[in-house]
Amino acid sequence: MGELAQLNHPGRRGSSRARVLAIASGKGGVGKSSIALNLALHLSRRGHRVCLFDADTNLANLNILLGLAPEYTLQALLQGEKGLDEILLEAPEGLRIVPAASGIEEFIELDPEQQRRLLAALQALERQFDYLLVDTAAGIQESTLQLLLAAGGLLLLITPEPTSLTDAFSLLKVLRRYGLDHPVQVVVNMADNRAAAHDSFKRFQTSAARFLQLDVGYLGYVLRDEQMAAAVMQQNPILLSRPEAVASLCLQSIGNRLEQRLEKSVQGGLSDFFGRLQLTDAELDRLHPFVSGREAAVPGPEEETEEPTPPEQPEPPPEPTAEEDEERERRDLMSATYYAGLLGALERNRGR
Repeated sequence: MGELAQLNHPGRRGSSRARVLAIASGKGGVGKSSIALNLALHLSRRGHRVCLFDADTNLANLNILLGLAPEYTLQALLQGEKGLDEILLEAPEGLRIVPAASGIEEFIELDPEQQRRLLAALQALERQFDYLLVDTAAGIQESTLQLLLAAGGLLLLITPEPTSLTDAFSLLKVLRRYGLDHPVQVVVNMADNRAAAHDSFKRFQTSAARFLQLDVGYLGYVLRDEQMAAAVMQQNPILLSRPEAVASLCLQSIGNRLEQRLEKSVQGGLSDFFGRLQLTDAELDRLHPFVSGREAAVPGPEEETEEPTPPEQPEPPPEPTAEEDEERERRDLMSATYYAGLLGALERNRGR
């Protein structure tokens, strides 16, 4: 692993695997990436080996929040152009970042060689770090569901706004449908005061328990603070630039609780899950009509028969446009390949 393997922090746990935490929100605009970055910095400052994985392929905000310009992303690794230690970004406090994780959107869409490279990278990250935090895309997307189900823990960010609460509840509802069974911790961001934050969490907790039979934990709250917005604009995380700010004190408190709970969580997760998600050649052959770029099996000479003369057909409908073809292909791919792989992986998880 080159330089990566030589890094040394006092919090290193030897050969144990990383604790994996996915950070999510039901909607955008709630400060998810900023919270994820500051919590990762806090854990790293505490002496732990921390890697922050940017899995939000739509926005890729983490490097922007730090004012960093990555030369390579995960895509270069998937294509075999660069190694893992060549794409990792160095951030303050010893934090490492996997930038703009394009290519992980749909694991089962990757070809077998790309799947192997991604699995090898995930396994290396889990070996080299104490904590692997995954900043996922906001909302309910197929790629987000994969990551949230794969991680050993989930941190869900909400705000007191009704739309944030309802969208976060919808996300949990879908995850429960697909078998979510690991701990969920909630952070309330942009709260006007402590009472408002507690009230928002209680309403959310009650709904999750009543309608989803899911117990969610409370990590804490971050008070609304203009200095947080200023730190984002200056591309300098508030925990580093304004440690005395109200939001910084809130984040430190949350980070301390998170550290305690992560130590009790299950190690690993991402590489195990995606390893089980790989489709076999036989499964791919059965699904080949739905998989973009995969040709149907060609019968041997002994299987070839004379085609019957088709009956006269009515005037064919007009040829679909390129946009219509792309949309149909996307729907076919998602309905067959994605769900076959995801549900198959879930069944294998339950059978362990």
